[in-house]
Amino acid sequence: MTKKAIAMALAVVMALGLGLFGKALADPLFDVEITPVNPPIEFGYWGGWFQFQTLIVNNSDQPETIDAWAMLRFPSGLYYGPINGHRFENVGPHETLTCNFVDQRIPGCLEYGVYTYYIMVGRWVYQNPTAYDSSSLNFSMVFVQSANDGDCGGTFDFRSCVEPDANLSDIGYDIKQNYPNPFNARTTITYQVPNAGNVRLDIYDILGRKVRTLVDGFNLIGPHQVSWDALNDNGGTVSTGIYFYRLVGNGYAETKRMTLVK
Repeated sequence: MTKKAIAMALAVVMALGLGLFGKALADPLFDVEITPVNPPIEFGYWGGWFQFQTLIVNNSDQPETIDAWAMLRFPSGLYYGPINGHRFENVGPHETLTCNFVDQRIPGCLEYGVYTYYIMVGRWVYQNPTAYDSSSLNFSMVFVQSANDGDCGGTFDFRSCVEPDANLSDIGYDIKQNYPNPFNARTTITYQVPNAGNVRLDIYDILGRKVRTLVDGFNLIGPHQVSWDALNDNGGTVSTGIYFYRLVGNGYAETKRMTLVK
């Protein structure tokens, strides 16, 4: 992917309000380039490892701290991560950091299709990073068994010239604010799960009565989206007002508020 294409992609992400990559800047303070070893990269249901080489450059005339973090774009178009990262302290003026053997594990139980793996460099601030540059490669999940068929274990393990920094990883359970909100006829809820398993997403009215079950079953690892059409479980239209949606999965529970306006 060219730098122009990457910049356009980052602009689209920002326009959608995802805030995962960060603000793309015209004059990069840092550069990054990754090169896959032995492409094409393909995995079956159980996942596996791929290897790449990486190069990071400090374009500044002074020492800098450089954050590098990895993101995944799923076949659905949704983004997940950061799945790992590292903070490089006191990188010298115009210094180049290289690592010829970086190993990234991809767990099993991912959806079928083509994924894009990004390495971003910049300043990492939780939910508000600034990305100066990015580089990417593609891999494919070429065979996926049916849900609940076998072991879905595994994590996004990372082996490199440096140790991963837990402060640059954000892959737990999470549920975003619905969009649009307030809404009229339909709204979209985005959430993510760090491990394949059963998940439940319900909607309640302001009195705490369950109105609609949107999700109740097995979910693969990664980001998911579901829409609510302002109908209850019986297919009836609900009234204007405040509603709450609650995500529950493997010891996690979180509730957010939304407003229906007609």
